[in-house]
Amino acid sequence: MPTKDSEIITRLHGWLPIGVITIHAYWQSDVYDIQQHLQVLLSQGLFRVTIPIYFLIAGYLYFNGLEVWNTQTYLAKLRRRCLTLLVPYLLWNLVALVVGYLMALGSDSVPSVYEYLRNRGGWLILWHPPNFPLWFLRDLMIMAVAAPLVMLFVKYLRWPGLALLAVLYVTHLWPISTGFSAKAVLFFSVGCYLRLYTPGQLLQLPRRWKITCYITATMLLLATIFTWGQYEVGDYLRSAFCVVGVAAVLNLLSDLYDRQRFRGLPKVCLQAALFIIATHTLGISTWVEHTFNALWTSMSPGTIFVKYLSSIPITYLLCLGIFTLLQHLIPRTLNLLVGGRIRQ
Repeated sequence: MPTKDSEIITRLHGWLPIGVITIHAYWQSDVYDIQQHLQVLLSQGLFRVTIPIYFLIAGYLYFNGLEVWNTQTYLAKLRRRCLTLLVPYLLWNLVALVVGYLMALGSDSVPSVYEYLRNRGGWLILWHPPNFPLWFLRDLMIMAVAAPLVMLFVKYLRWPGLALLAVLYVTHLWPISTGFSAKAVLFFSVGCYLRLYTPGQLLQLPRRWKITCYITATMLLLATIFTWGQYEVGDYLRSAFCVVGVAAVLNLLSDLYDRQRFRGLPKVCLQAALFIIATHTLGISTWVEHTFNALWTSMSPGTIFVKYLSSIPITYLLCLGIFTLLQHLIPRTLNLLVGGRIRQ
């Protein structure tokens, strides 16, 4: 992999969990005032590119270093994804089920384990993860299995094929919403194309197209704010922003990297990325929200926005602190939970 691409991807891995936390930090309000505009700008707008970037990077890395494609290569990649995707997916959903059941023990009517699992969907738990942020791991596993089809699609259709996927994604005409989602297929395919046909140019655009991309992304981002609540129009615009926004973000980060202004986070943040994504919704972000509400009872727009904005780094640091503690207590188990990403 070209050094620049490798550096940008590595540094992005540390920052992306903050984007996921920001998405889930959104505080719904009945009053659509200035603080709601700002929350929508961040949680429902700008940081919505986080998961598409994950899929793009996954597609890029899947085909990284590919010299020959055969059954042996394919099976080797699937075995690797079992460790990095399947094992964490199963373990974290088991943790979510246990945490959910322990919380149910405090209710008036305590269900049996069988009733609890049946109410959560039975065997469909494997398809609809109890730890809901991990839906993207489910989709990544499906894309890993479908990778030969993706490679053939990209090989023969190139940019016209990717443009068709983008149209289906933006217009919501893609027929499958769960598992083989349009978001996963589009951005994983883009990552495949970039690695196989434009190595060293991680979605880099010529200067005139880059400026157009920045302007278009800004206009679409602003449009998502003013159409918030108009669900059909707003959904189309957010999807369009994700397509253009991913290109804008990667080009911006590339420019910042060239100017030595795109800094990475410490190594522990890279190792903890999946852990932070998986744990922040297991009561931690809720506890932070309840704590803030208890400390600051004021419901003024300024106070609400400060609580929203403050909850993001505090949730992140709490998850990182738990990860650091578990590194000392159960390092091997923790390594399984993060897909073998802890390397000495």
